[in-house]
Amino acid sequence: MAVHIEFRARAIDLAEQELDPSKGVAGWLKERLQDSGIEVGLPTRYDWGYEIPIHAGGREYFAGPPSRKDTASSWHLFVEKRRSLADRVMGRTIMAGTEPMAMLIREIISRDPQFKVVRVQEKQ
Repeated sequence: MAVHIEFRARAIDLAEQELDPSKGVAGWLKERLQDSGIEVGLPTRYDWGYEIPIHAGGREYFAGPPSRKDTASSWHLFVEKRRSLADRVMGRTIMAGTEPMAMLIREIISRDPQFKVVRVQEKQ
């Protein structure tokens, strides 16, 4: 299960800052997480978007935006905790909107005056 956070730009559109809009969002999130004292790896490009590895509190997460081809002011980020093989085989759901990393990323977005969190959803 992952947590999806939708947010909108109030002023500056991240898409205008990069040729690849998803790369701009991934870079922005990486910097903000580092500013919060979180250990993060480099954003990695996948066919579906970007993934940022995150290590915090003895747990591993990944977060990032899906690929975007338009320049709309609405953005999505997913946040997911890495699950063990046993968790996957047993079908254990271990990520919720109240997970500390999901709450931190939502707070990071909310603190930035150029963005407004629109919706937070837990998705399978």
